[in-house]
Amino acid sequence: MPKKHKHLDTCTQVDHHLSMRKRIGQVDFSFIDHLVVFTGPIIPIAIFIQAYSVWILEQTAGLSVVTWSLLLFASSTMAIYATYHKTKPLIVTYVPLTLANGLVVLGILVV
Repeated sequence: MPKKHKHLDTCTQVDHHLSMRKRIGQVDFSFIDHLVVFTGPIIPIAIFIQAYSVWILEQTAGLSVVTWSLLLFASSTMAIYATYHKTKPLIVTYVPLTLANGLVVLGILVV
């Protein structure tokens, strides 16, 4: 008996993943997608306020360079991931967040 879907036998996981990403990309944004696009940039804004305190007000008391370095590493990894996968809500969040965390780390070390 001939196979109904011959192409499925040769479909690799990579082919399946790419197919699903294309299919997902065609779906309209849901409420949660819009919420993330709106609220994602709030995180870097909060961190820029901390960077302002470090650079302009020169207040570094209570800030740990280890903690902020780990946050910088995590946000830069996520920014690379978001850019690689062209995920706009994550790009809008993690690229500015990386910059903000970097400013805080640099400020702690310099100020």
